[in-house]
Amino acid sequence: MALEQHRKTFNDGFVSVMKQETIRNAAKKVIGHKPIEIAKLRFSETSIREMDIQFADSIGGQLDMKIEVLNAPVFNQKSVDKFTVQLRDENYSIIKTDKYKNSLYLYLQRVGEQLDESE
Repeated sequence: MALEQHRKTFNDGFVSVMKQETIRNAAKKVIGHKPIEIAKLRFSETSIREMDIQFADSIGGQLDMKIEVLNAPVFNQKSVDKFTVQLRDENYSIIKTDKYKNSLYLYLQRVGEQLDESE
């Protein structure tokens, strides 16, 4: 008889959830933005299904990674897509969240400069 798993392990590393904070001068004019870490969560990398790729294509995005994290209170806000995720020194934007029991699946798209190694 096989042993039954009691709890899900998130042992692929840590992911930082960031949001952009507006920097203003004394006259209240916007002079820039800086990222602020609002949560650091353990994650488990999951496989990407064909259905997930089709969804990303339908909204005009590209699905680079799909991860599973524990459902944190920070994800209860309506504007979750405004958060960025820093994972393995790369920045990702959240294009979709999918809740399942106590965990949350994050569909990530890579953002920022992409350097072409062939040049």
